[in-house]
Amino acid sequence: MFFLAWMEVFVSFGQNAVSGVATVVRLNGSARWTVGTNAWQQLKPGDELSPGSVLEAGAEKGNYVDLALVAQRAQSDQSFAVAESSESSQSYVPTTAPDGVRLLENSRLSVSKLNFLDTGDGVFADIRLKLERGHIVSLVKKRGPASTFEVATPNGTAALRGNVYDLSVDSIKAHGASALWQGEQGTPQMVSRGEALDLLTGTHSMLTPVDMLSVHDAVLDLSSVSYDTPVVMAEDQTKKHGSPIHPPHPPHPPHPPHPPHPPHPPHPPHPEHPPHPEHPPHPEHP
Repeated sequence: MFFLAWMEVFVSFGQNAVSGVATVVRLNGSARWTVGTNAWQQLKPGDELSPGSVLEAGAEKGNYVDLALVAQRAQSDQSFAVAESSESSQSYVPTTAPDGVRLLENSRLSVSKLNFLDTGDGVFADIRLKLERGHIVSLVKKRGPASTFEVATPNGTAALRGNVYDLSVDSIKAHGASALWQGEQGTPQMVSRGEALDLLTGTHSMLTPVDMLSVHDAVLDLSSVSYDTPVVMAEDQTKKHGSPIHPPHPPHPPHPPHPPHPPHPPHPPHPEHPPHPEHPPHPEHP
């Protein structure tokens, strides 16, 4: 049904369909990418990966790549920013953040399909990724039923409905909304919000505080990404992206000089010691 709805929208507004790109908005450690049989290339922030691209995050612990999945536009019209975020914030998904994925260390992801359709009343998306190895955290924008965000794994496909998901080739953890898992064999399984599904055993369980904490930093980073913001030059002539909500902070003014300390008052004179008493005379020796 969802596929037919998408096709109806696609045919009706085919002239407005736009291909998308996976833009590297944050990189920690090493990562590389390729297309087809081409040689591997090192990833760098700002790279735009078209459908058909494959990327890998380095095996060292702590490596990751953050991707924004967006409609492709003219280079002069598109730039990205990472807005400031407050660790005390309780809201994971601001409306300005695009669909995003964090690819964690020792993981491989293929960008299979990225299509966007602006109907004037909203943007429909057809996003299809393949997690060949490892682990991702995804931030999915909530759209209408004609939109698709699917992640294939070696054992099946997960259809994500919106919000935050933690996926590996072995499990699905639905943090913010439900997901639908279709294995290569068997009937589809719903993974409700707040649940985890073990893809090897088919066992459902509730998310733990450890599960929730494990995605906290990734979700804050992905949800702080915005685009269509100006590029400014730092003092070292590197590019920095300003956010329309959080512009670059001006330099702090110099601190005023500290006032001189008042002189210490003189110490009072020590009292005189009383005279020692006289020793009694020694008795005469017999």
